[in-house]
Amino acid sequence: MKSILRIGGQLTAAALLAGLAAGCGKEAPEKAPEAVRPVRAITVDASAEGLRRSFSGTVRPGREAALAFQVAGKVEEIAAAVGDRVESGQLLARLDPDDYRLMVSSLKSNLASAEASAKNSQAAYQRNTRLYENNTISKAELDLYETQRDSDRAQAQALRSQLEQANNQLDHTRLRAPFAGFIASRNIEEYETVSAGQPVFSLVDPRRLKVELGMPERLISRLRPGDPVEVVVDIFPGEEIAGTVSEVGVALDGSTGSYPVKVEITDPPEGLRPGMAAEAVFTFPFAAGSGYIVPTSALLRDMVGGENFIWIVEGGRAVRRRVKIGELVSGGVEIVAGLSPGEIVVTAGVHQLEEGRQVRLLE
Repeated sequence: MKSILRIGGQLTAAALLAGLAAGCGKEAPEKAPEAVRPVRAITVDASAEGLRRSFSGTVRPGREAALAFQVAGKVEEIAAAVGDRVESGQLLARLDPDDYRLMVSSLKSNLASAEASAKNSQAAYQRNTRLYENNTISKAELDLYETQRDSDRAQAQALRSQLEQANNQLDHTRLRAPFAGFIASRNIEEYETVSAGQPVFSLVDPRRLKVELGMPERLISRLRPGDPVEVVVDIFPGEEIAGTVSEVGVALDGSTGSYPVKVEITDPPEGLRPGMAAEAVFTFPFAAGSGYIVPTSALLRDMVGGENFIWIVEGGRAVRRRVKIGELVSGGVEIVAGLSPGEIVVTAGVHQLEEGRQVRLLE
């Protein structure tokens, strides 16, 4: 019995040794293949048009004036109402001219008397000049006639100036339109007494309209007078109204935190009126080597270094690329440095990538 157990033990040991020998003879298992990350990507191309941004503004008259009488008086006639279209030189209102007519009449009478005196003193001077040449009177006596002549001349000239001023004041009792346009407001009534310089009418020229808006400091330096602008107004759906930049502000408006910009509308459509809301669309040309628009999903930020970066696909592998961003636009974000035409940018799956990771582009 002991022999049988011994033999069995020997057989078992031999079997174990044989198994170990067999195990040592096998090759090591193969390394697991590298995981390939599926991603979506785009091929970047420069925008031929440039960066487009729109800003809200208000339509204003390109030319407007607050009209006032240059003299004081009682309103005798009002010849224009709000909304009236008037031509250049058309009468708008008139003051009572009686007092100014009396002044003109009085000055005309005084001037006639002064001119007569000046004529007489001139004749007396000439007559006494001949007497002086004949040694009939002294030089001192002749000087008296010359002084009187000069005084009468000066008096006549002063009255001429006063008469001219009085005629101007009489003419200023009639208020006329300085240019063709529409009466936007009226601030007087008949028989009311107004003072000189008091605004009584507001006149606007609807043929010359502009859009006033504010632009942030990051874009104002890229704007120049004469740049083309597209103006969009709600009452003209689907229509783009041509305009040009007429004024670019140089001082920040503290109330809005933006710089004032004025856009002149080249050919206003019929029905466009001051006070309407408008959108002005600007196109800012991209600088050389910039102007690449990528989706915002492609852009990442390094929380340690604070750098903006994206993932580029090169040779089937992900490569991290630091970029400089510009404006946020409707189609994504502007890349102003760090990209070249034709490069492939990962737009989906960016958070599962690391440097050198093999990627597979999804359709």
